[in-house]
Amino acid sequence: MTLEGCSFSSCSRFGVAVSDCGPSEIRDCVIEQIGGGSGGVRLMSGYQVLMENNLVISDTYCFAVQGSGQSGGSVFRNNHILRQGDGWYVADWYGGYQHPGEVLDMEGNYWGTQDPEEIATWILDGNDDHEIGFVVDFLPMADGPVSTERVTLDGIKALYR
Repeated sequence: MTLEGCSFSSCSRFGVAVSDCGPSEIRDCVIEQIGGGSGGVRLMSGYQVLMENNLVISDTYCFAVQGSGQSGGSVFRNNHILRQGDGWYVADWYGGYQHPGEVLDMEGNYWGTQDPEEIATWILDGNDDHEIGFVVDFLPMADGPVSTERVTLDGIKALYR
């Protein structure tokens, strides 16, 4: 599945739910779930997920993880991940994660803060509860807001003409 350049706002459940559809790519999307929704992105699959250049905002779960299927190897890069109120950046969603020791690779994202302790406080993973089968690796994080616009090779070449 490939999802590019879409916008999801105030959906009744999640903005995007990735299930057992095989490897997935989500790029250049805005996923905003404020008030009433279950969260921004629901990861229900162990398949590989590549998320880059997205804006994910939620006041419940930015990423709700409930793994099944194969072990993943997912990568989340160059995203703005912004929680509102008491929302979670990433959290186990109703248990059931079947791949003990799996690492969700979330390096290089902007979290709305530069404080790693604050980010860790709002991530519920195997570091907090040994029964949760995954951990989130968010370090190193982006130094500040990252560009969420894709730059083509032609655009970069034009800078040097």
